[in-house]
Amino acid sequence: MRPSLRVLVFSLSLAAMQTTAVAVKAAVVNCSRLANIEVAVALNAITTFSQTFVNVPDMTLSFTQGGTSSGCVLVRYSAEVLSSPGTSGDNDQMIVRPLLDGSIQSVPPQSDLTSDDDEDHDRRFLRAHSFEFLFASVSPGSHTIVMQWRGTQSSVMNKRSRVTTVLHR
Repeated sequence: MRPSLRVLVFSLSLAAMQTTAVAVKAAVVNCSRLANIEVAVALNAITTFSQTFVNVPDMTLSFTQGGTSSGCVLVRYSAEVLSSPGTSGDNDQMIVRPLLDGSIQSVPPQSDLTSDDDEDHDRRFLRAHSFEFLFASVSPGSHTIVMQWRGTQSSVMNKRSRVTTVLHR
């Protein structure tokens, strides 16, 4: 018997998050038979000052989704990261997102991978962080996942070791 992955997906709009009454939609997506794994690993240090999304170096993966109908793809992104103090003196937020074939389709569409890491502003220690993104309906055939990142201020975003893992049919 093959293991089955069942994922509970929450849908929450930004407008709803800004009010006191929050309606949360939940759905269970059956992601069974994710038997194939593709992995990209990079160990070099990288930085960006970008406030718009740019590709994370060495974090592009191509894969072939099997089957005869659309199915789930799960993307796991892990990295040693540090957000430096921004122009306001607060630490910058590092936002990451995966693109599937050049478009934003994941749940959630992006994640605040790190913020407020460098409390004493010495830029000395990176911390490991991880997040998973679900693509609930990916058609059979060839696809490409690209990880992107950006900061929310003009300070430097630092990464060292990083891994993108794609689980698919």
